[in-house]
Parts: sequence; C-alpha cells; structure tokens
Amino acid sequence: MAKNMLPVDFRDDILSENMNNRRRYQMINNSDGTVSLVDVTEYEQVGSVFGQAQINAICAAVNGLTDSWRYDSENETLISAMGSGSGESGGNTGGVIPSVYKPISTEALNEMFGEGE
Repeated sequence: MAKNMLPVDFRDDILSENMNNRRRYQMINNSDGTVSLVDVTEYEQVGSVFGQAQINAICAAVNGLTDSWRYDSENETLISAMGSGSGESGGNTGGVIPSVYKPISTEALNEMFGEGE
C-alpha cells in the first residue's frame, strides 16, 4: 500500500494591489429577509483550502506516530514498534523487533532549531 503524504504546498490568498489590502464583499438580499455575502475580491493568487479534512488528516498522522512509539524511561530510549532495528532493545514484541533510538539532548535540539524565544 502506498504511503499517504500530507500536502506541503499550502498557499495564502494574495489580494490584487488595487484592493488596498482589503477584501470586498457584495451583499445579496435573500427572500427570507437575510443577507448573503459574496466575495468579489480580486486576487493575484487564491489560497489553499484548509478545513476539517486537512486537520483530520494531520491529527490521524500524529495519532499514528504516537501509536507507533514508546518511551522507555528506565533506559531513556525511544522505541519504535515498526522498525526492524538491531536486537539492542532486548526482546521480541509480537513478532516485531523494535528499533531503539537514543534521545537527543536539549542542547542538540537548540543547536538545530535555535533556542525558544
């Protein structure tokens, strides 16, 4: 089965320069006394749709990751039940030999991503 990849090409709306950074809407009077708003903004680029389907896909992916990993606090290791790593984990769990990952230090993370501001 092919791996489903989450999109990484989301785009923002870019309004045309003559819009003065303001969206424009037309009010339509409905027969029931309500009004509907129609977007009449001129766009240079229409942004991506980002709604419940995208959020649900992200949450499902995160939940899948958390289901696939276990933290062994005694040995301070992160263990993947999906890997086929070395026998360093010391046993077989349900036919899967877990991969063992040593934790990365806070200092190393700060060096890679910069300290929190």
